[in-house]
Amino acid sequence: ELWALQNFYIKYALLSVPDVAEVASVGGYEREYRVLLKPEKLYQYGISLREVYDALRKTNVEMGGKYVEINEREFLIRAVGYAQSVEDLARTVITYRGGVPIRIKDIGEVVETAAYRMGVADYQGMGDTVGGIVIMRFGADAYKVIKNVKAKIEEIKKGLPEDVELVPVYDRSTLIERAIDNLKTKLIEESIVVLAIVGLFLFHVQSALVIIIFLVVSLLATFITMNHLGITSNIMSLGGIAIAIGTMVDAAIVLVENVHRRREEGDDLITAVTHSAKDVGKPIFLALLIVTVSFVPLFALEGQAGRLFKPLVATKTLSMLVAAIISVFIVPVLIYYLVRGHIPPEDKNPFVRLLKKVYDPLFHGAVRFRYLMLVAFVGMGGATVYLYEKLGREFMPPLNEGTLLYMPTSVPSVSRQEIFRVINIQDRILAQFPEVESVFGKAGRAETATDPAPFSMVETFITLKPEHEWRKVKEERFYSSWDLPEFIKDILRKLFPEERTITFTELIREMDRAISVPGLSNMWTMPIKGRIDMITTGIQTPLGIKIYGDDINVLNEIAQHIEQLLKNVDGVMSVFGERSAEASYVEIRPRRDVLERYGLTVADINMAVAKLFANSPASTMILGRERYGITLGVPLDYRYDLENLIIPLKDRLVPLSAVVDVVRTESPISIKSENGLLTSYVFITPDPDTDMGTVIKRAEKVLAEKLHLPKGYYYEWSGQFEYWKKALENLKVIIPLVILLIVLLVYFTFSKLFETVLVLLTLPVATFGGVLLMYVLDYN
Repeated sequence: ELWALQNFYIKYALLSVPDVAEVASVGGYEREYRVLLKPEKLYQYGISLREVYDALRKTNVEMGGKYVEINEREFLIRAVGYAQSVEDLARTVITYRGGVPIRIKDIGEVVETAAYRMGVADYQGMGDTVGGIVIMRFGADAYKVIKNVKAKIEEIKKGLPEDVELVPVYDRSTLIERAIDNLKTKLIEESIVVLAIVGLFLFHVQSALVIIIFLVVSLLATFITMNHLGITSNIMSLGGIAIAIGTMVDAAIVLVENVHRRREEGDDLITAVTHSAKDVGKPIFLALLIVTVSFVPLFALEGQAGRLFKPLVATKTLSMLVAAIISVFIVPVLIYYLVRGHIPPEDKNPFVRLLKKVYDPLFHGAVRFRYLMLVAFVGMGGATVYLYEKLGREFMPPLNEGTLLYMPTSVPSVSRQEIFRVINIQDRILAQFPEVESVFGKAGRAETATDPAPFSMVETFITLKPEHEWRKVKEERFYSSWDLPEFIKDILRKLFPEERTITFTELIREMDRAISVPGLSNMWTMPIKGRIDMITTGIQTPLGIKIYGDDINVLNEIAQHIEQLLKNVDGVMSVFGERSAEASYVEIRPRRDVLERYGLTVADINMAVAKLFANSPASTMILGRERYGITLGVPLDYRYDLENLIIPLKDRLVPLSAVVDVVRTESPISIKSENGLLTSYVFITPDPDTDMGTVIKRAEKVLAEKLHLPKGYYYEWSGQFEYWKKALENLKVIIPLVILLIVLLVYFTFSKLFETVLVLLTLPVATFGGVLLMYVLDYN
């Protein structure tokens, strides 16, 4: 019933939502009307499979006969022939023998049963459940589509039976809302900090008001332009604006400060504004242009890196462009109307006086020990290289999506019952974690061409509660072991608490230990990140190895050997070598020489196998808006004894083993190729506290010592490393060209070589500061 509700009611309602491309069902049992044939009965009545198949098709049709007019009224003619029940199908006449009808129920049994399924689903460890995956059209607004889907779900709930519950198990809108809200808060905080600093330095309310108006107008103009250009509001595009805010106000600050200086020198307001615009107009414009040019390398990034960073670069460039235009045309006007009356001299500003007192001795000390400063300057270059080599490597810092994607992988021959049993147990364990809100696990594929997953591939969506609801864990403090009076410890606990919220990394490790099952390799990622990795590289974990060669069996052996070598490497949380060559098959191989003696062909054997075992529909049972397949099959005891099965072929009953060889064997379940060679994958999940570069370095050391590849075989790293490597190759070409362009812009500003070199000498110091801060903060 749940499967029918999903596929014939809920699915169609959700498909009516704009920009929903598909609703893919997963889990549950599809109803099927199956005719279980008894081969000996077919032989007894001399009936072939083709006759049964044709009879089912012909007994379940309706035809139209146009119309007839009766008493000046038109009646449409319709021959009603759809079967409505198991009994209708059972009474279907196949043929006549001696004037006696041979019906379906004479040669078998019609049962209402569950179709063989390619996917299973579980919710909270409660057993079989039915899910629906809403797939959005490419390029649509994800947040808008999700809101519309949620509204439609609320409408659907009103018409559901009382004992049926419709529960969202993965919702991207919470991530979008959390990320956008967080970024908006940071934008507001950054704006307040910038304006506070401006107020402290200018020490003039009207001048600070000019900066405030300038910043607000610039941001509004940026958002208006973004909307016009179709740039959506997302993490990266808002991040570009956040980066730009500090630089956007530079132009206005320089212009206002220059007007202050000229007013102090005795110029009237209009003269001060005019001359200030002339004095600093060119440097302001070129400074903003240099900042804009510095982000050009990110435009050169390709693939996933390009899609991620281009919105950031676009909004950063757009913000700078808008700020440059407004600073030239609007800021002078604002200054003229707002910066009036008495302007306090710079020396009257207590904050500036304090900074001068601190800076003066430092300045004179640097001049006095200028040779030592030059040595320190040179030393900074060496220190920059040293610290850079100490930094970890990763393509992007991990984004906490609020949902985990747990993807254990098993051997290809695992049965549906066994994998569902494992999912059920794992989901039950995961649901018991107090940090977990819901758990939805699936194995196999959903009913869509976009999900080709085998049953050995499990995907479990673990939705986490907000972090402030996570449990607390004990933390040892410096005073914890001291023998102190309790009231003193209470005071210390308020300053240095002995408990803290469990970290994301600790939670994953606890889950990994709790659901460790023999025969399964645990893999942890996040839904969006995992999908992107799989689509772009084929690797479903953050890191992986692709092995290339020309024999799939050798490739799988190498993959499993690498798994054994890397499983104990420090920083590797889990590793799994593909076993795609180990799928179990029952192969029915026709013996062509024997087929001739029976007057049969290979096509006859294949048709019998397809009809009796593949359950290809002979017709469709139509019950209102619901549609169910009508198929042929054999009882289970026949199905599990293929060697001794007797099947009707043409006008005779033939033992299957007489005309075919039934062989149990192992063979690849899938074959992948890249770069003109076959390939096999090794999936690696690094420890969350260990960066990608460190894991690769340690793994490479082990592989160099212990892995010996046959001739013609090689491997390469994939996953995030693939993005990082491609981005680095592009940046090695683009960055030198950008630096050259910046040098030309600086020279164009001063038109003198000495001043140009002097300005550019600040770059190594700035680089040292940036790398030092990354090292101190433990950034990769």
